[in-house]
Amino acid sequence: MPNPPPILNMIVALLVLLGVVVLAYAAATETPLRYGDERQYVEIAHSISEGQGYVLSGSPTAYRPPAWPVIIAVFLLLGMPHNLLALIPALLLVIASFVAVAIGVRLTRSPWGGLAGVAVLTYPLNVYTATTLYPQAFATLLVLSLWLICLVVSERSDKRPAYLYILAGLLASLLILSVPTLGLTALVVAGWLVVTAHGERLRAGLYVLVSFILPILSWTIRNMVIMGSPILVSTSGGINLLIGNNPSATASSGVNVDIDGVKASAHAMGEVDADKYFRDSALDWIAHNPGDSFTLYLAKAANYFSPYNEPVTAVQGTGVQRLIAYASFGVLILLVIIRLLLRARSPLQQTERLFLWLFFANSFAMAIFFTRTRFRQPLDSILLVEASLACVLLVGMLIRVYRARRGLH
Repeated sequence: MPNPPPILNMIVALLVLLGVVVLAYAAATETPLRYGDERQYVEIAHSISEGQGYVLSGSPTAYRPPAWPVIIAVFLLLGMPHNLLALIPALLLVIASFVAVAIGVRLTRSPWGGLAGVAVLTYPLNVYTATTLYPQAFATLLVLSLWLICLVVSERSDKRPAYLYILAGLLASLLILSVPTLGLTALVVAGWLVVTAHGERLRAGLYVLVSFILPILSWTIRNMVIMGSPILVSTSGGINLLIGNNPSATASSGVNVDIDGVKASAHAMGEVDADKYFRDSALDWIAHNPGDSFTLYLAKAANYFSPYNEPVTAVQGTGVQRLIAYASFGVLILLVIIRLLLRARSPLQQTERLFLWLFFANSFAMAIFFTRTRFRQPLDSILLVEASLACVLLVGMLIRVYRARRGLH
Protein backbone atom coordinates (compact mmCIF):
# COMPACT_ATOMS: atom_id res chain seq x y z
CA MET A 1 0.00 0.00 0.00
CA PRO A 2 1.50 3.39 -1.00
CA ASN A 3 2.24 5.96 1.70
CA PRO A 4 -0.32 8.79 2.08
CA PRO A 5 0.65 12.06 0.35
CA PRO A 6 2.47 14.59 2.60
CA ILE A 7 -0.50 17.00 2.43
CA LEU A 8 -2.85 14.33 3.75
CA ASN A 9 -0.40 13.49 6.54
CA MET A 10 -0.36 17.17 7.52
CA ILE A 11 -4.16 17.33 7.54
CA VAL A 12 -4.39 14.20 9.68
CA ALA A 13 -1.81 15.63 12.09
CA LEU A 14 -3.81 18.85 12.29
CA LEU A 15 -6.97 16.85 12.98
CA VAL A 16 -5.26 14.98 15.79
CA LEU A 17 -4.16 18.29 17.33
CA LEU A 18 -7.62 19.81 16.94
CA GLY A 19 -9.17 16.64 18.32
CA VAL A 20 -7.07 16.94 21.47
CA VAL A 21 -8.19 20.57 21.83
CA VAL A 22 -11.88 19.64 21.42
CA LEU A 23 -11.56 16.80 23.94
CA ALA A 24 -9.77 19.08 26.41
CA TYR A 25 -12.47 21.71 25.98
CA ALA A 26 -15.19 19.10 26.55
CA ALA A 27 -13.43 17.85 29.69
CA ALA A 28 -13.12 21.43 30.97
CA THR A 29 -16.91 21.93 30.76
CA GLU A 30 -17.36 19.14 33.36
CA THR A 31 -20.69 18.12 31.82
CA PRO A 32 -22.98 20.84 33.23
CA LEU A 33 -26.23 19.27 31.85
CA ARG A 34 -27.90 22.60 31.08
CA TYR A 35 -30.96 21.10 29.40
CA GLY A 36 -33.69 18.77 30.60
CA ASP A 37 -33.16 16.36 27.69
CA GLU A 38 -29.54 15.85 28.73
CA ARG A 39 -30.52 15.10 32.30
CA GLN A 40 -33.03 12.51 31.16
CA TYR A 41 -30.51 10.76 28.90
CA VAL A 42 -28.00 10.60 31.75
CA GLU A 43 -30.60 9.43 34.29
CA ILE A 44 -31.60 6.55 32.03
CA ALA A 45 -27.94 5.72 31.39
CA HIS A 46 -27.24 5.59 35.13
CA SER A 47 -30.25 3.29 35.60
CA ILE A 48 -28.93 0.95 32.93
CA SER A 49 -25.39 0.95 34.30
CA GLU A 50 -26.68 0.25 37.82
CA GLY A 51 -28.71 -2.75 36.65
CA GLN A 52 -32.13 -1.13 37.12
CA GLY A 53 -33.07 -1.29 33.45
CA TYR A 54 -34.35 1.40 31.11
CA VAL A 55 -35.93 3.56 33.80
CA LEU A 56 -36.80 7.25 34.08
CA SER A 57 -38.14 8.88 37.26
CA GLY A 58 -38.31 5.47 38.89
CA SER A 59 -40.50 3.82 36.24
CA PRO A 60 -39.79 1.80 33.07
CA THR A 61 -39.94 4.09 30.07
CA ALA A 62 -39.72 4.31 26.31
CA TYR A 63 -39.90 8.10 26.26
CA ARG A 64 -36.34 8.51 25.01
CA PRO A 65 -35.03 6.47 22.05
CA PRO A 66 -32.59 3.86 23.37
CA ALA A 67 -29.36 4.15 21.38
CA TRP A 68 -27.87 7.24 23.01
CA PRO A 69 -28.58 6.36 26.69
CA VAL A 70 -27.14 2.88 26.05
CA ILE A 71 -23.92 4.39 24.67
CA ILE A 72 -23.59 6.66 27.73
CA ALA A 73 -24.28 3.65 29.96
CA VAL A 74 -21.43 1.71 28.34
CA PHE A 75 -18.98 4.47 29.24
CA LEU A 76 -20.37 4.61 32.78
CA LEU A 77 -19.85 0.86 33.09
CA LEU A 78 -16.27 1.38 31.92
CA GLY A 79 -15.77 3.72 34.85
CA MET A 80 -16.03 7.15 33.23
CA PRO A 81 -16.73 9.80 35.91
CA HIS A 82 -19.95 11.77 35.56
CA ASN A 83 -18.12 15.09 35.14
CA LEU A 84 -16.29 13.74 32.06
CA LEU A 85 -19.33 12.43 30.18
CA ALA A 86 -19.05 15.33 27.72
CA LEU A 87 -15.98 13.53 26.36
CA ILE A 88 -18.32 10.98 24.73
CA PRO A 89 -19.93 13.28 22.12
CA ALA A 90 -16.62 15.12 21.68
CA LEU A 91 -14.86 11.84 20.87
CA LEU A 92 -17.63 10.88 18.45
CA LEU A 93 -17.23 14.22 16.66
CA VAL A 94 -13.48 13.65 16.32
CA ILE A 95 -14.15 10.23 14.78
CA ALA A 96 -16.74 11.81 12.47
CA SER A 97 -14.11 14.27 11.26
CA PHE A 98 -11.88 11.40 10.13
CA VAL A 99 -14.82 9.86 8.28
CA ALA A 100 -15.25 13.25 6.57
CA VAL A 101 -11.58 13.09 5.53
CA ALA A 102 -12.23 9.78 3.77
CA ILE A 103 -15.30 11.22 2.02
CA GLY A 104 -13.52 14.38 0.93
CA VAL A 105 -10.47 12.56 -0.42
CA ARG A 106 -12.64 10.11 -2.36
CA LEU A 107 -14.83 12.82 -3.85
CA THR A 108 -11.98 15.11 -4.91
CA ARG A 109 -9.43 12.40 -5.74
CA SER A 110 -7.05 14.74 -3.96
CA PRO A 111 -5.44 14.74 -0.51
CA TRP A 112 -6.74 18.29 -0.14
CA GLY A 113 -10.20 16.79 0.17
CA GLY A 114 -9.16 15.88 3.70
CA LEU A 115 -9.95 19.46 4.65
CA ALA A 116 -13.55 18.26 4.96
CA GLY A 117 -12.52 16.71 8.25
CA VAL A 118 -11.12 19.99 9.50
CA ALA A 119 -14.37 21.73 8.56
CA VAL A 120 -16.48 19.17 10.45
CA LEU A 121 -14.31 19.38 13.56
CA THR A 122 -14.10 23.18 13.71
CA TYR A 123 -17.66 24.13 12.73
CA PRO A 124 -18.89 26.12 15.76
CA LEU A 125 -22.30 24.43 15.99
CA ASN A 126 -20.63 21.01 15.90
CA VAL A 127 -18.20 21.96 18.66
CA TYR A 128 -20.98 23.36 20.83
CA THR A 129 -23.28 20.35 20.55
CA ALA A 130 -20.31 18.02 21.07
CA THR A 131 -19.96 19.41 24.59
CA THR A 132 -23.58 18.62 25.47
CA LEU A 133 -25.13 15.25 26.22
CA TYR A 134 -27.36 15.40 23.16
CA PRO A 135 -27.08 12.59 20.55
CA GLN A 136 -26.27 15.07 17.76
CA ALA A 137 -22.55 14.24 17.57
CA PHE A 138 -23.41 10.54 17.37
CA ALA A 139 -25.92 11.30 14.60
CA THR A 140 -23.27 13.31 12.75
CA LEU A 141 -20.98 10.28 12.84
CA LEU A 142 -23.79 8.01 11.63
CA VAL A 143 -24.81 10.30 8.74
CA LEU A 144 -21.22 10.69 7.51
CA SER A 145 -20.56 6.96 7.90
CA LEU A 146 -23.63 6.16 5.81
CA TRP A 147 -22.39 8.59 3.15
CA LEU A 148 -18.98 6.90 3.12
CA ILE A 149 -20.60 3.48 2.72
CA CYS A 150 -22.73 4.77 -0.16
CA LEU A 151 -19.60 6.22 -1.75
CA VAL A 152 -17.63 2.98 -1.43
CA VAL A 153 -20.53 0.95 -2.82
CA SER A 154 -21.02 3.34 -5.76
CA GLU A 155 -17.33 3.09 -6.69
CA ARG A 156 -17.32 -0.70 -6.91
CA SER A 157 -18.41 -2.43 -10.09
CA ASP A 158 -17.81 -5.93 -8.74
CA LYS A 159 -19.78 -7.78 -6.10
CA ARG A 160 -19.98 -5.63 -2.99
CA PRO A 161 -18.93 -7.21 0.32
CA ALA A 162 -21.86 -8.24 2.49
CA TYR A 163 -20.47 -6.34 5.47
CA LEU A 164 -21.07 -3.00 3.73
CA TYR A 165 -24.80 -3.69 3.46
CA ILE A 166 -24.99 -5.12 6.98
CA LEU A 167 -23.16 -2.14 8.42
CA ALA A 168 -25.35 0.30 6.48
CA GLY A 169 -28.55 -1.32 7.77
CA LEU A 170 -27.25 -1.30 11.32
CA LEU A 171 -26.16 2.36 11.17
CA ALA A 172 -29.48 3.41 9.62
CA SER A 173 -31.31 1.63 12.44
CA LEU A 174 -29.13 3.28 15.09
CA LEU A 175 -29.79 6.67 13.48
CA ILE A 176 -33.53 6.22 13.95
CA LEU A 177 -33.05 4.85 17.48
CA SER A 178 -30.94 7.84 18.49
CA VAL A 179 -32.46 10.81 16.59
CA PRO A 180 -35.90 9.83 15.20
CA THR A 181 -36.20 13.14 13.33
CA LEU A 182 -33.52 11.78 10.98
CA GLY A 183 -35.65 8.78 10.11
CA LEU A 184 -36.12 10.01 6.53
CA THR A 185 -32.35 10.05 6.03
CA ALA A 186 -31.97 6.54 7.42
CA LEU A 187 -34.77 5.07 5.30
CA VAL A 188 -33.75 6.81 2.05
CA VAL A 189 -30.10 5.81 2.35
CA ALA A 190 -31.02 2.21 3.10
CA GLY A 191 -33.40 2.16 0.15
CA TRP A 192 -30.84 3.83 -2.14
CA LEU A 193 -28.26 1.16 -1.38
CA VAL A 194 -30.71 -1.56 -2.37
CA VAL A 195 -32.06 0.16 -5.49
CA THR A 196 -28.58 0.94 -6.84
CA ALA A 197 -27.29 -2.57 -6.18
CA HIS A 198 -27.64 -3.56 -9.82
CA GLY A 199 -27.51 -7.31 -10.29
CA GLU A 200 -27.67 -8.05 -6.57
CA ARG A 201 -30.71 -6.19 -5.26
CA LEU A 202 -32.18 -9.26 -3.58
CA ARG A 203 -28.93 -9.98 -1.77
CA ALA A 204 -28.38 -6.33 -0.82
CA GLY A 205 -32.00 -5.94 0.28
CA LEU A 206 -31.80 -9.00 2.51
CA TYR A 207 -28.62 -7.86 4.26
CA VAL A 208 -29.81 -4.28 4.71
CA LEU A 209 -33.30 -5.26 5.83
CA VAL A 210 -32.23 -7.82 8.42
CA SER A 211 -29.54 -5.63 9.98
CA PHE A 212 -31.91 -2.64 9.94
CA ILE A 213 -34.85 -4.46 11.52
CA LEU A 214 -33.07 -6.42 14.26
CA PRO A 215 -32.21 -3.48 16.59
CA ILE A 216 -35.65 -1.90 16.16
CA LEU A 217 -37.36 -5.28 16.60
CA SER A 218 -35.39 -5.96 19.80
CA TRP A 219 -36.44 -2.60 21.22
CA THR A 220 -40.06 -3.15 20.15
CA ILE A 221 -40.19 -6.57 21.83
CA ARG A 222 -38.79 -5.03 25.00
CA ASN A 223 -41.53 -2.42 24.90
CA MET A 224 -44.22 -5.03 24.34
CA VAL A 225 -43.03 -6.95 27.39
CA ILE A 226 -42.27 -4.02 29.69
CA MET A 227 -44.56 -1.24 28.46
CA GLY A 228 -47.40 -3.40 27.15
CA SER A 229 -47.31 -1.77 23.71
CA PRO A 230 -45.29 -2.41 20.50
CA ILE A 231 -43.49 0.95 20.52
CA LEU A 232 -41.11 1.13 17.56
CA VAL A 233 -39.00 4.12 18.60
CA SER A 234 -40.30 6.14 21.56
CA THR A 235 -43.35 7.50 23.32
CA SER A 236 -42.30 11.11 22.75
CA GLY A 237 -43.75 11.31 19.24
CA GLY A 238 -47.16 12.44 20.47
CA ILE A 239 -45.91 15.30 22.62
CA ASN A 240 -43.49 16.43 19.89
CA LEU A 241 -46.32 16.48 17.35
CA LEU A 242 -48.44 18.52 19.76
CA ILE A 243 -45.58 20.95 20.51
CA GLY A 244 -45.36 21.74 16.81
CA ASN A 245 -49.10 21.75 16.09
CA ASN A 246 -51.20 23.80 18.47
CA PRO A 247 -52.69 27.34 18.57
CA SER A 248 -49.65 28.83 20.34
CA ALA A 249 -46.98 27.27 18.10
CA THR A 250 -44.93 29.45 15.78
CA ALA A 251 -42.19 28.70 13.27
CA SER A 252 -39.43 28.98 15.86
CA SER A 253 -41.24 28.49 19.18
CA GLY A 254 -39.78 25.04 19.76
CA VAL A 255 -40.95 23.68 23.10
CA ASN A 256 -41.86 27.18 24.30
CA VAL A 257 -45.61 26.72 23.68
CA ASP A 258 -48.74 26.81 25.81
CA ILE A 259 -50.03 23.23 26.04
CA ASP A 260 -50.45 23.12 29.81
CA GLY A 261 -54.18 22.36 29.52
CA VAL A 262 -53.58 19.29 27.40
CA LYS A 263 -50.78 18.16 29.72
CA ALA A 264 -53.04 18.55 32.71
CA SER A 265 -55.67 16.34 31.09
CA ALA A 266 -53.05 13.65 30.46
CA HIS A 267 -51.44 13.93 33.90
CA ALA A 268 -53.06 10.78 35.32
CA MET A 269 -52.49 8.70 32.16
CA GLY A 270 -49.75 6.18 31.66
CA GLU A 271 -46.89 6.96 29.29
CA VAL A 272 -48.34 5.05 26.34
CA ASP A 273 -51.87 6.45 26.75
CA ALA A 274 -50.52 9.99 27.19
CA ASP A 275 -48.52 9.63 23.98
CA LYS A 276 -51.68 8.68 22.10
CA TYR A 277 -53.67 11.49 23.74
CA PHE A 278 -51.09 14.11 22.75
CA ARG A 279 -50.94 12.79 19.20
CA ASP A 280 -54.75 12.77 18.88
CA SER A 281 -54.92 16.33 20.26
CA ALA A 282 -52.42 17.55 17.66
CA LEU A 283 -54.20 15.77 14.80
CA ASP A 284 -57.53 17.17 15.99
CA TRP A 285 -56.16 20.73 15.88
CA ILE A 286 -54.72 20.14 12.40
CA ALA A 287 -58.03 18.70 11.15
CA HIS A 288 -60.04 21.65 12.49
CA ASN A 289 -57.52 24.31 11.39
CA PRO A 290 -56.26 23.18 7.97
CA GLY A 291 -55.31 26.67 6.79
CA ASP A 292 -53.46 27.69 9.92
CA SER A 293 -51.74 24.33 10.26
CA PHE A 294 -50.54 24.40 6.64
CA THR A 295 -49.21 27.95 6.98
CA LEU A 296 -47.47 26.92 10.20
CA TYR A 297 -46.03 23.86 8.47
CA LEU A 298 -44.45 26.01 5.74
CA ALA A 299 -43.07 28.42 8.35
CA LYS A 300 -41.55 25.53 10.29
CA ALA A 301 -39.99 24.20 7.08
CA ALA A 302 -38.43 27.63 6.51
CA ASN A 303 -37.18 27.74 10.11
CA TYR A 304 -35.28 24.51 9.42
CA PHE A 305 -32.73 26.67 7.55
CA SER A 306 -32.32 29.16 10.40
CA PRO A 307 -28.68 29.55 11.48
CA TYR A 308 -29.71 29.92 15.12
CA ASN A 309 -32.68 29.28 17.39
CA GLU A 310 -32.78 30.86 20.83
CA PRO A 311 -32.46 28.14 23.50
CA VAL A 312 -35.45 27.77 25.79
CA THR A 313 -33.10 27.56 28.76
CA ALA A 314 -31.23 30.85 28.94
CA VAL A 315 -27.47 30.38 28.81
CA GLN A 316 -24.72 32.94 29.18
CA GLY A 317 -23.36 34.45 25.99
CA THR A 318 -26.31 33.75 23.69
CA GLY A 319 -25.61 37.01 21.84
CA VAL A 320 -22.12 35.87 20.95
CA GLN A 321 -23.42 32.42 20.04
CA ARG A 322 -25.98 33.97 17.72
CA LEU A 323 -23.32 36.06 15.96
CA ILE A 324 -21.01 33.07 15.51
CA ALA A 325 -23.87 30.90 14.28
CA TYR A 326 -25.02 33.40 11.67
CA ALA A 327 -21.49 34.12 10.44
CA SER A 328 -20.43 30.48 10.17
CA PHE A 329 -23.66 29.34 8.51
CA GLY A 330 -23.51 32.27 6.09
CA VAL A 331 -19.98 31.34 4.99
CA LEU A 332 -21.06 27.71 4.74
CA ILE A 333 -24.01 28.50 2.46
CA LEU A 334 -21.85 30.78 0.29
CA LEU A 335 -19.29 28.02 -0.26
CA VAL A 336 -22.00 25.46 -1.04
CA ILE A 337 -23.44 27.83 -3.66
CA ILE A 338 -19.94 28.16 -5.15
CA ARG A 339 -19.66 24.37 -5.21
CA LEU A 340 -22.93 24.14 -7.13
CA LEU A 341 -21.84 26.88 -9.55
CA LEU A 342 -18.63 24.95 -10.24
CA ARG A 343 -20.42 21.69 -10.98
CA ALA A 344 -19.64 22.08 -14.70
CA ARG A 345 -15.94 21.95 -13.81
CA SER A 346 -16.43 19.18 -11.26
CA PRO A 347 -19.82 17.43 -11.69
CA LEU A 348 -21.73 16.36 -8.59
CA GLN A 349 -21.28 12.66 -8.00
CA GLN A 350 -24.24 10.39 -7.38
CA THR A 351 -23.85 10.32 -3.60
CA GLU A 352 -23.38 14.09 -3.44
CA ARG A 353 -26.72 14.59 -5.16
CA LEU A 354 -28.34 12.08 -2.80
CA PHE A 355 -27.13 13.69 0.40
CA LEU A 356 -27.70 17.26 -0.75
CA TRP A 357 -31.26 16.24 -1.63
CA LEU A 358 -31.63 14.71 1.84
CA PHE A 359 -30.44 17.93 3.47
CA PHE A 360 -33.24 19.91 1.82
CA ALA A 361 -35.89 17.17 2.00
CA ASN A 362 -35.48 16.94 5.76
CA SER A 363 -36.92 20.44 6.11
CA PHE A 364 -40.33 19.11 5.07
CA ALA A 365 -40.01 15.93 7.13
CA MET A 366 -38.99 17.68 10.35
CA ALA A 367 -41.64 20.40 9.91
CA ILE A 368 -44.32 17.77 10.55
CA PHE A 369 -43.30 18.13 14.19
CA PHE A 370 -41.19 21.26 14.78
CA THR A 371 -37.83 22.45 13.57
CA ARG A 372 -34.77 23.58 15.49
CA THR A 373 -31.23 24.34 14.38
CA ARG A 374 -30.05 21.56 16.70
CA PHE A 375 -32.20 18.99 14.89
CA ARG A 376 -30.65 19.97 11.56
CA GLN A 377 -27.09 20.14 12.87
CA PRO A 378 -25.98 16.56 12.00
CA LEU A 379 -26.98 17.25 8.39
CA ASP A 380 -24.89 20.44 8.30
CA SER A 381 -21.89 18.16 7.91
CA ILE A 382 -23.17 17.32 4.43
CA LEU A 383 -22.82 21.00 3.56
CA LEU A 384 -19.44 21.17 5.30
CA VAL A 385 -18.08 18.46 3.02
CA GLU A 386 -19.44 20.26 -0.04
CA ALA A 387 -18.04 23.60 1.19
CA SER A 388 -14.62 21.99 1.58
CA LEU A 389 -14.84 20.71 -1.99
CA ALA A 390 -15.61 24.27 -3.10
CA CYS A 391 -12.45 25.47 -1.36
CA VAL A 392 -10.38 22.77 -3.06
CA LEU A 393 -11.81 23.72 -6.47
CA LEU A 394 -11.25 27.45 -5.88
CA VAL A 395 -7.66 26.95 -4.75
CA GLY A 396 -7.01 24.69 -7.73
CA MET A 397 -8.36 27.35 -10.09
CA LEU A 398 -6.24 30.08 -8.48
CA ILE A 399 -3.12 27.95 -8.74
CA ARG A 400 -3.76 27.28 -12.42
CA VAL A 401 -4.33 30.98 -13.08
CA TYR A 402 -1.12 31.85 -11.23
CA ARG A 403 0.90 29.28 -13.18
CA ALA A 404 -0.61 30.41 -16.46
CA ARG A 405 0.32 34.02 -15.77
CA ARG A 406 3.84 33.07 -14.81
CA GLY A 407 4.12 31.15 -18.08
CA LEU A 408 3.28 34.31 -20.04
CA HIS A 409 6.36 36.15 -18.75
